[in-house]
Amino acid sequence: MKRSIKFSIPGDPVAQGRPRFSRAHRVQVYDPPRSRVWKRSAGLVARQMMNGAEPMEGALFLRVVIHLARPKSAPDRTVPMVKPDLSNYIKAIEDALSGIVFRDDALIVEISAKKVYSLTPQVSVEVIPL
Repeated sequence: MKRSIKFSIPGDPVAQGRPRFSRAHRVQVYDPPRSRVWKRSAGLVARQMMNGAEPMEGALFLRVVIHLARPKSAPDRTVPMVKPDLSNYIKAIEDALSGIVFRDDALIVEISAKKVYSLTPQVSVEVIPL
């Protein structure tokens, strides 16, 4: 039986930023620095959790919870209906874990994701083989 993997990425979650363009000698597209740094640190956490195991193969279910710090102005019972969009967080997570937790993000066939306010900003991730 294939095993799932579950872990948390500590710190403030960062959504995938808009691609940036450079026109030095030719047009180049690159990640904004903040997205690039977060994806690198998320990848390091994922590598530790994989403990040398090969990336997962086959159809996968991705469960993600984005834990955001609650602003002082937000009432206790509100949900974070603020930018960045949930889909941009998901894309950053898929990019960070691709080639580490799973061979390619194309293997993800089902996703459950939500944003919540939390005292501990982090991203909770679970990848389950189907």
